[in-house]
Amino acid sequence: MAAPDPLLEELCERAVSEKTLSSYKRAWKRWQIFCRSGKSNQGTKDLVSFLMVLYREGKSRAGASNALAAISHFSIVKGRADITHDPLVRKIMKGWARVEGPRVDKREPIIECRLKMILNSLEEVCSDQFECILFRAAFALAFGGAFRISELVPPSKKVTDKGLMYSQVLLQDRKLLVYISRSKTDQLGKGRWFSIEKTSRITCPVKALQDYIGMRPAGGHLLLIHRDLSPMSAFQFRQVLKKAVIANGWDPKKFGSHSFRIGAATEAAMRGETEDRIKGIGRWKSKAYKKYIRPINVTQ
Repeated sequence: MAAPDPLLEELCERAVSEKTLSSYKRAWKRWQIFCRSGKSNQGTKDLVSFLMVLYREGKSRAGASNALAAISHFSIVKGRADITHDPLVRKIMKGWARVEGPRVDKREPIIECRLKMILNSLEEVCSDQFECILFRAAFALAFGGAFRISELVPPSKKVTDKGLMYSQVLLQDRKLLVYISRSKTDQLGKGRWFSIEKTSRITCPVKALQDYIGMRPAGGHLLLIHRDLSPMSAFQFRQVLKKAVIANGWDPKKFGSHSFRIGAATEAAMRGETEDRIKGIGRWKSKAYKKYIRPINVTQ
């Protein structure tokens, strides 16, 4: 078999996000190691045996599905037959799903009353006043704009070209205009503007951002940066949130960065907002928003 064209491989890799590609590479490596250990020809019987190994190891169906997607992706790139759609493989995955049962997302929503308590805890968990104002803006934005963490901040401090840019935010008197250049549902980067309205509540994202912009150091392309111009990372976002959650006596295992997006949808539903309004808040294009609305005991 001829070696794949490097340019072809590069273009095919660009067909998926960096995070997905990284996950695919790990799964493909595991599949290759399995095949080499058994001197297989990477046929359907080998794939079935591989799935059985994953099942006996206690891997989730989602993990097995990711492995199949990786094998499919790289098989196509390398000019090999895609064996992942074999009827027997589909039967195995269907049975796996029945055995495993429906996947339950146990993350709690951060609705407005919880956000208020989290913001009040920042004085206790942040190192200084600037950091407090920075994370207040980040958390208020995450809730007010129903942001995915990848849309708001980069994955690490070393990455400066991902996350919300300073130039992508326009502060107006009664609202905030935000441009999302790329997202999970916009891999081609078509981009879109959306607005966040100002409120009279202490959780107002517009007021929180105004306070932060007034103290933001000059320089840096990303919106949310520290005094030394280094970007706030997703890790830092989650760590400070975890400290604030603990400070309020809540279980940190039940709250994460996505709790803001879940909370935005849940809060809107609690307020009796229309379906179109809820979809607009989180930029959902389908009924998927319903999965984000969670029952909640507001007295807790």
